[in-house]
Amino acid sequence: MKMLVRSGTSPLMNFSPGQLIARNAFGGNLGNLAYQFGVYRTLTTKKTELLPDYYSVDRGRITSKDAEMINKEYSAYICPMANGFREGFVNHLIKYTEFIKNLEIPFVVAGIGVSTDIESNGYENFSFDDEVSNFINSIRENGTIIGVRGQTTGNYLSNLGFKEKKISW
Repeated sequence: MKMLVRSGTSPLMNFSPGQLIARNAFGGNLGNLAYQFGVYRTLTTKKTELLPDYYSVDRGRITSKDAEMINKEYSAYICPMANGFREGFVNHLIKYTEFIKNLEIPFVVAGIGVSTDIESNGYENFSFDDEVSNFINSIRENGTIIGVRGQTTGNYLSNLGFKEKKISW
């Protein structure tokens, strides 16, 4: 099973610190690297092949036009996003929303969170609410799963009208 992973590198690749910085292989935050590597570690088996997308959707290198090729080449697109619901990420959410609409393979958000102050309970509105709603709806139409990073993000999505659904195996 071959899966594409939203990441700037894989734990199996060897880059010097200078190369990691020059390529921004950690998405501007070293916490992203640890988070992504955890996703790789969780999904790695003898039957899986995980390949980084090098933030290609974020960087405009993969667009909705490339979805057909990705549908043929990969079994799933795994997308760890951490703090994806924030003002500085709106343009990326728009790119992903358009891209997801053309995918036929599962687009799995391994975890995403709203970036807000520590006092927030998530029951508030932000300037990016419409973009988040469009993003979530595109994933729901694709029929895949969204993992959220904590109760505050769950509350935020509930505030936008999305209901939690628990999956039993």
